[in-house]
Amino acid sequence: MSDVVQPFPEWCDRGRMVRFILAGGLALTLLLGIGVREWLRVKGVSVVPIGRGAGLLIPFAVWAEIPFAVLALIVRRVLAKPGGGRCWMAVGGFLGLAVAQSIQLIDAMSYHGPGGFAEVAGMMMTLSLITIPVMVVLGMFGAGVGATLGWLLWRAFGSRSARGP
Repeated sequence: MSDVVQPFPEWCDRGRMVRFILAGGLALTLLLGIGVREWLRVKGVSVVPIGRGAGLLIPFAVWAEIPFAVLALIVRRVLAKPGGGRCWMAVGGFLGLAVAQSIQLIDAMSYHGPGGFAEVAGMMMTLSLITIPVMVVLGMFGAGVGATLGWLLWRAFGSRSARGP
């Protein structure tokens, strides 16, 4: 492989990638909340009305955005210099974080014991000194696995175009 630094593809703009990560994390949490509410309703579990659910879910979604904000800061720094499979790593990192965060959030959102989701959301936000670091570490583990897979995909398929025929 040559020492020539490869430019980023057109779709990999640093600002666009950071906005995609932040908006994607927020949308993921909101869509998961709606999906889990409907799933519980179909199972016959009593759920709160949409208005009250939105009042609980929006602050929870902002709180659950923290790992995506951390990843956005990392990606912003990584994409400051061109080269290699950094864009593929950023996309893979987002997908890995999305999977890890989804697993954590589905567990929390599907709780239907006393107090239901309101109790879970309140306790998770109240105990933020414990839950945020755990959520970030688990999320960054998922992002690391995803970034590694993204880099491997770039090595297998993306770097061929830079090497020539």
